[in-house]
Amino acid sequence: MPPSTRAGQTGRGDDDQTTGNGQEEGWLTQVVRILQLANPALSAEEAIVWAMGLVNISNQAPRGETEKIPKDVSSSIAHIKKLSDSNWHTWEPTFIDCLQRVHNAKEILYGTVVPGSEEYDEDLDKALVGLIHACCDNSPDSHIDTYTVRGVDEEVQLGSTLYAKLKKALTLNDARFDEDLKKSTLYRCTAQDWFYANTVDALKTARPDCKYDEAYHALAKKQQDGEITGRIRGAARVATSAEQGSANQVGQGPRGRRDPRNPLAPPKCYACGEPNHIAQNCTNTPGTSEPVAHTTQEVNH
Repeated sequence: MPPSTRAGQTGRGDDDQTTGNGQEEGWLTQVVRILQLANPALSAEEAIVWAMGLVNISNQAPRGETEKIPKDVSSSIAHIKKLSDSNWHTWEPTFIDCLQRVHNAKEILYGTVVPGSEEYDEDLDKALVGLIHACCDNSPDSHIDTYTVRGVDEEVQLGSTLYAKLKKALTLNDARFDEDLKKSTLYRCTAQDWFYANTVDALKTARPDCKYDEAYHALAKKQQDGEITGRIRGAARVATSAEQGSANQVGQGPRGRRDPRNPLAPPKCYACGEPNHIAQNCTNTPGTSEPVAHTTQEVNH
């Protein structure tokens, strides 16, 4: 009587369970038979274990020792704005920064590691080509596809040739190289400088469609305004300090001696601060410039 399960269903024996997977059943039976023919001393149980190991190996997807492009790198690159015919200056440094963790990826794209060299990885090169294609903007308004097509003289499209072709096409044969270098430098600075980073964030929030030229001039204007404001404030502080110093010097003296700033001027009186006499001969009361004799005459009258 066949064994029953808790659900009341008719169970299967161990042999049926081992060979009850459809397509694997015939393959497994053949492998067991081949193993037993090759080694008659091999028991049925041992042959089945060996065969199941081969089944598990065959079910695994073929891959290298490690992933050519790690998933976190691919995920980071997927969030970059698609490469078009007008944003190479921002796409390229971001793309290269994401590939920093992939060994020899940048070197393959730059052409410093070429096919035939010991460090060259053909599978990685193919993965980079596919990654660049996936990063391109293929919308109807984009013309990037005209630069990514494999040339008739290319047997295999390499990452280095695709990268060089895109760079050459999207910088107009290096005619705008200086401009793109300026853009790339500005982009890299925004990641480290809070001043520019805040401005870029504000521009993106206020005007998502803001063109580079507008953004660049806005950044330059803000920088210039900041420098001018700083100079004005600095000059104002210096002028205020100078005025306060002059006012204090004028109000307080020097009395009884020559002015060191004007040595040709006559000395001033200790009592009233007026020039051309000394305190012993002073005829002015403290705080007034009227002679004492003149005041006395007015009182007598």
